[in-house]
Amino acid sequence: MPAPTWTDWNRTRRVDIRTGTTPHVLRDVMKQWEGNNVRLERGADFSEFVSLLREGKPVVTLLRVGSIPPETTLSGTWPMMHWVAVDGFDESDRMIYYTDTDGG
Repeated sequence: MPAPTWTDWNRTRRVDIRTGTTPHVLRDVMKQWEGNNVRLERGADFSEFVSLLREGKPVVTLLRVGSIPPETTLSGTWPMMHWVAVDGFDESDRMIYYTDTDGG
């Protein structure tokens, strides 16, 4: 799937909008190792999320980690997103445990 593009206001150039790894690409790479155990869901509710964790299944989740300001994008504020692998939770402490793959 090609990166989305944006045309500037006077239509002199097109700019690729780089949003990182798309959900479909991530799913396809994970399927190389896990086959049909991998599925892509959008807008899954929290109870399904917790149910998968209770079954011992990790959940790869996209988090909003900040915002790109309007002066940078020229078209409003854009979210900064980051993938994490959620591998557990503590219901009594209301904590979610995840592995951050940022490498930093």
